[in-house]
Amino acid sequence: MKSKKLSLILCSALLLLCAACVNEDTEVSESTSQEEGPSEADPTPSDTSSSEEVESYTRYQRYYYLPYASDFSGKTSGGSFSKNGLTWTYTSCNPNNDNSDYQRGLQINSSGNTKGWTLSTNFGENVCLEDVQVGIATNDSFEAQITFGDYTIGNVSTKTQTVTEFDLSGNYYIGDSLTFTCTDGGSKSCYLKYIAFTIYTLPSSTLELTTDVSEGDYSTEIKDRNYSVSDVNTYYSSINDSMSGETLFTALYSISTIKTKISYGDARYCLPYTDQNVDDSSHLYGVYDGASLVPGWDQGSTWNREHVWPQAKVGESSSLSASTTDARSDLHNLRACAISPNSAKGDKYFDEKNSTLADTFYPNYGDTTTDHRGDVSRVCFYMYLMYRDSNSVNLSDNPASGTSSTYGILSTMLRWNNEDPVDEFETQRNNRVEEYQGNRNPFIDHPEYADRLFN
Repeated sequence: MKSKKLSLILCSALLLLCAACVNEDTEVSESTSQEEGPSEADPTPSDTSSSEEVESYTRYQRYYYLPYASDFSGKTSGGSFSKNGLTWTYTSCNPNNDNSDYQRGLQINSSGNTKGWTLSTNFGENVCLEDVQVGIATNDSFEAQITFGDYTIGNVSTKTQTVTEFDLSGNYYIGDSLTFTCTDGGSKSCYLKYIAFTIYTLPSSTLELTTDVSEGDYSTEIKDRNYSVSDVNTYYSSINDSMSGETLFTALYSISTIKTKISYGDARYCLPYTDQNVDDSSHLYGVYDGASLVPGWDQGSTWNREHVWPQAKVGESSSLSASTTDARSDLHNLRACAISPNSAKGDKYFDEKNSTLADTFYPNYGDTTTDHRGDVSRVCFYMYLMYRDSNSVNLSDNPASGTSSTYGILSTMLRWNNEDPVDEFETQRNNRVEEYQGNRNPFIDHPEYADRLFN
């Protein structure tokens, strides 16, 4: 197992659907809970497995299932089906019979009254659960509970376009079954859109899980670019060596305006270009661990859009959705990231591995031989430059005592900026983000600006 510290993030991603019917033009909102850290509504399980017991579970497996209504055809009174290595049982539901891509999903009930509806599976052996996500589409409130073996993981209460997240970092869950129970489905139609989770099994396990990658769910699309790459000398011609502090801040800010704002949804189809591995063009280069990631977007089953500066700390109050175009969709701050390091990082501050401060994350995750310290530092310097005045973000050595938009640890980042110099990937990525947004990260082109700005 890559990390001794397992986290569980429960997300309920609510997609806007018409109550009477679903049509091809339906606008949906996206779940973001895989990509960020804990909310304040943390569950409190009564007991967890010991770390010693958990250490025996080392075989990683990812499960991802997108339901077709035909999987439940003729079983309105309840039944079972097998998918991707597991058998699921469920109680009475009302499946939609149209299997076109835009209507994929199990219609739990066409007129509400979904209270008590359950969907469960048994693994046939004990497994160690790392994370679970369940996507529900509705245009009313929805409440549900997740149980795993003997543990009640937590309750989720959501409404349209909201996300509830649970962080169980440091807790360990070993069990043989997973059950999803609707405790209150409201009065409108509810659709099950996907089920996903990560488990670890014993090395001797014969359990084989797979992910659902179907037409319409896996996209190799790359969004068209908008601009040419600038000549770097010309781009910074207004900056001189005498500038520092606030004078340098003002000058850099004036040349860093985003010309075209990319939406958070479109970022799914930009990152396969911006984050392409310089040594292997068939894969993306994952932040924190250098993972080789398959580039196509598969609903976040393989990789997430990681906010290097956490989206919860950029001073935006609206719900994050596919159409969002603000600090949270800035491509300079979004990186392709594997599931495990994304979950481990959450909203934590960046600091050394042996940090004595609470809630910190060392950006060279696990046993990686790649160095990401300078990369993430220069992203954070950029975010400070771009959003200090508009969103009141700040960088500090003591971010916990600052506002909710304060991040750090600044002195560590300044040191990392010098110890881990700009590499070919960062330069390539800076060029490619400019092709979309029309602006560059000056701290990649001129890392020395960081010391002049903050010191």
